[in-house]
Order: sequence, then C-alpha cells, then structure tokens
Amino acid sequence: MKIEIFVSDDGPESRQVEEIGSRISETGTLVNVRQWEDDEVVSLAALYDIQRTPALLITKDDGTYIELWQGEVPSAQEVLHRTQNG
Repeated sequence: MKIEIFVSDDGPESRQVEEIGSRISETGTLVNVRQWEDDEVVSLAALYDIQRTPALLITKDDGTYIELWQGEVPSAQEVLHRTQNG
C-alpha cells in the first residue's frame, strides 16, 4: 500500500496533509509528497482524475485505487483506517 500526496503550495491545508502523511509513514506505509508543478506529477494526477489540491491518494502497491481525498484534509484516523482495511 502507498500514499501519494499532491500539493501545489505551502498553504495551511497542504501542510496539514503533509503532516498526516508523515504520521502515516511512521507505520511503514510508503508516502510520496509531490509538487503539482512537475509535469510528471500532473500526468500521474490525470491517471486518477485528481483536479484539486491538496489531494491524498491511497493505492495498492500495484497502483490500484483505494481512496482519494481532494480539495479537503481527511483526518489521520480516516487515512490510517483505509490503509489498514484497504
């Protein structure tokens, strides 16, 4: 299981999502933080129809979609629950 975090600025919501990612990574889950401005990141976001940031995407290791939050900040408990019950 892995988490992709998409941010486009250093605003409070982006920092909150990055903090959640940091907390989740302590459980051993792979977490990648990606800046929206990178062309490769925009292409990856298009695969999952991500149109707003911040976005937090949970996938299986093979890229299979599990859950996506975009334009909102989920709770760490919510994300942790989905990573454990994916």
